Amino acid sequence: MYAEIVAVISRGLEAFNVKQPMTPKQIEIFAEDFLEVYQYESVADLKVCLKHARLGYYGSHYQSIDSLTLQTWFKKYLDEKAQAREQRHQEVKDVTSTALNFATPEQLKEIKSRINE
Repeated sequence: MYAEIVAVISRGLEAFNVKQPMTPKQIEIFAEDFLEVYQYESVADLKVCLKHARLGYYGSHYQSIDSLTLQTWFKKYLDEKAQAREQRHQEVKDVTSTALNFATPEQLKEIKSRINE
């Protein structure tokens, strides 16, 4: 997974025209940090984060991109991901609540039996 993270970061950073790009050693260090700090996140998340940065979601970065910049972007990405997950959860909860309010007694019994299975 380490090599994949290095490759994703290297490729992702090629999209930026900065005066001071990250060195290969800095990319390797970031990959090590990523594996340690974000051990429960995926390489796919890192790809999406870099795409969002490339599209300007996190502002413009013309001077340099370093490990701290990548960390900041990824934290913002994780916040976005958490908000989207919470919104989906709330939508499902609202739909379920609405469905229960309009359910017939027989439908409620069926729902209750499925929950208790």
